[in-house]
Amino acid sequence: MRKPLDASTFTEFLTLSELTQYDGKKTQQTADGKEEKKIYMSILGLIYDCSENGEQHFGSGGSYAKFAGRDITFALSKMSPKNADIDNFEYTLTDNQLKTLAEWVMY
Repeated sequence: MRKPLDASTFTEFLTLSELTQYDGKKTQQTADGKEEKKIYMSILGLIYDCSENGEQHFGSGGSYAKFAGRDITFALSKMSPKNADIDNFEYTLTDNQLKTLAEWVMY
């Protein structure tokens, strides 16, 4: 897993709706006018940029593609690919789920 993005790179926080724009399919324009496709995910409110080395896993056709542009905190803690566990903010994590989540973040 990549380090979280530096908050100073954003002029404002991303809403969940805005985060969905960074799913590796949609094109964003950089400050220097170039176009690129970014893959962002949120875990515990921190946004991770998985664009550089994550396309094979999180990009189109990847085994974790449905996680791109989403908050995946609960889904990762349960090791669940279910849509109901993605962008889910109403949960209580068990000790084992917290450990699993920590292992993913450290990866």
